[in-house]
Amino acid sequence: MARKSAIDMVVRAYTDPCSPYKTRTIEDELLCRYREWLADQGITGTIYSESPVKPTFKSNIPYASIEVKRVDAIYIPGPESLEIIRFKKSSRSFDNVLEREFYTNIEGQDFVGLTEIKKRLNYEAIGQVLVYEDLIKENYSVGKVLKQIVCHQKDQDMLSTLKKYGIGLLVIEV
Repeated sequence: MARKSAIDMVVRAYTDPCSPYKTRTIEDELLCRYREWLADQGITGTIYSESPVKPTFKSNIPYASIEVKRVDAIYIPGPESLEIIRFKKSSRSFDNVLEREFYTNIEGQDFVGLTEIKKRLNYEAIGQVLVYEDLIKENYSVGKVLKQIVCHQKDQDMLSTLKKYGIGLLVIEV
């Protein structure tokens, strides 16, 4: 049991963008603050970071030639304490195992949270959220997709568009 715990700790440090052992980008920092905000709300489950919006492990195409579209974060509700699991873009063997776990966990969910993270709210983030919502609904058996953008700076001119398309906004100080 102690060996498994040590391995789990290494994997978590390697994949958790909030690990003190990792260099953080502004988006990593926003993701970590987002997790803290969710935990403060009493929300439990798993946040998959850099998640594929359509399964690639089902494809017979060589991985190197697959263009993987990734969303910054997908939240899947669950009873476990809130954690972030990050897909690693450069390691197919690691991602293949993780993607199968993700696929198993997302299938059949009543709702999932789709989050795009940007330093500043922009048109690109709004477009990504809308396109990723469609791709998730096309490729996974899920109920409602809760769309949101987490950012450091908002743009007042875009708030009505967010409301129109049902996209939540969380502005976080870093």
